[in-house]
Amino acid sequence: MHDLIRSRRHDIFLDQHLDAIGHRLKKPEWPDAIWAGLPLWPLLLLWRMRRRGLDLVELLGCALFTWLALSSQRFLGNYLLLAAPFVARDLHELLAAARRPRLPVVARAIGCVAIGFAFGSAQWMRVALPLGLRIDTLAAPVAACDFMAAHGVRGRGFQETHFGGYLAWRFPRERGRLPFISTQAEYSPPADRAGYLAALTSAEGWRALDDERRFDYVLLERGQVGGDSLLDVLDREPGWRMVFSDDAAEVLVRVESPLRAVADSFAYRLIPAGRELREQLVAACERDSALRVATKLELGRMIASSPRHGSASHLRGFLALQDGDLARARLDLEDAVALLPELAGAHDMLGTIAYRQGRLREAAQEFSQEIHFHSQPPGIYFRMGATLQGLGNLRAARRYYQLELARNPEHQSARDSLEKLEGR
Repeated sequence: MHDLIRSRRHDIFLDQHLDAIGHRLKKPEWPDAIWAGLPLWPLLLLWRMRRRGLDLVELLGCALFTWLALSSQRFLGNYLLLAAPFVARDLHELLAAARRPRLPVVARAIGCVAIGFAFGSAQWMRVALPLGLRIDTLAAPVAACDFMAAHGVRGRGFQETHFGGYLAWRFPRERGRLPFISTQAEYSPPADRAGYLAALTSAEGWRALDDERRFDYVLLERGQVGGDSLLDVLDREPGWRMVFSDDAAEVLVRVESPLRAVADSFAYRLIPAGRELREQLVAACERDSALRVATKLELGRMIASSPRHGSASHLRGFLALQDGDLARARLDLEDAVALLPELAGAHDMLGTIAYRQGRLREAAQEFSQEIHFHSQPPGIYFRMGATLQGLGNLRAARRYYQLELARNPEHQSARDSLEKLEGR
């Protein structure tokens, strides 16, 4: 069972959450598209066309906006707004034609409400998007701005465009905390827009803009997407220090500036801001137990600094697992999953812990969640097979060993386990 308990190098800090822009631009998945009602309008349109003839306005609107909604889920809202009056009319005519006998008004009203709940229930039950009216503390730099307010972080700042609106709302009429570029980037001068994009994606672009503006602090989204490399660049700039980090945002300050005292008091000495050095830190901690201890101490400070600390808990749990402290690792990883329900890799590690502690049914549940809701990490089919074999479900265990070998024919432990089962 060496493969079951072997440590794996993960980029622990990356919480796998899609950023707001990337999430809005991707194509909708079919289950979401079906529950959003995308097939309903075209079906009703075809029914009405056969019954009453062509409605050219409805046909063109349905064709254009269905194509837009299928190309990018950012257009789903537009699609639903346009579809609503046509769907209501067509559905009314369909029900009128099919009503035998005529239903009471109360029954029809209950039926309409039930249909609405049926279409909305799939979205309402998503753990990552709970019902309610509140500021999403994972999408807005709430705790980061609290840190800025508490410790006097102000001056010339550089921030993500989508943080601009919250920054202006959080610090009204404070010139020292005005956003560099607003949420509506098209209102900013062309030179600022070009400088912003260049700064996010290259060291040369950042240095050119910083030489011109001389920023005192930077407020950036923690999850780097695509070619965003500014956090990696700042990690290698000796004049900058990360002073705050949570799942939503990170604050870095310039050492040679009025914020030097903030840098001296709150800078993280071991934990970097960007993904490149985080990967190196995880690999170094795997080899160096003293570094693991020091890193866990800094992670403890990071966890205490913000209620949105799922990524820090994830990493601390992984380091505790390297130390063999299963109880501590389990607590941290459960905390991470509670804060970041869609976090990849956490259920796999929780399953490994449960297996090692003899809680095989719980281990199978954790592995199952990882398999069904995330990209499957290497070896998870083998770990699931070993768990099911321990539970006596040999048929299912054989199937998972075969899945592991189909994906990785060189997985010797899966091959050995399967041969033993076949021998029996």
